[in-house]
Amino acid sequence: MRENRQAMVDKLTYWTGVQRPLIKRLVQAIESKVDELGLRSEVKCEKEHLTEVSVYATALAMNYLARGKFVQS
Repeated sequence: MRENRQAMVDKLTYWTGVQRPLIKRLVQAIESKVDELGLRSEVKCEKEHLTEVSVYATALAMNYLARGKFVQS
């Protein structure tokens, strides 16, 4: 994820309209959780997993736009 952080932040900001600093913190939080949990991906599955994380982050960002927060409480 770290290698693709800049591109993810750029595209999430562009496509969702959420402010860049907020998207950057979201991506960093996901990245931190991945590191904390020790999650790893096989090279052959890397693109698929990166796509899944991007879609998840997009859903969270759109939820933020609709509700003013990333998750439903």
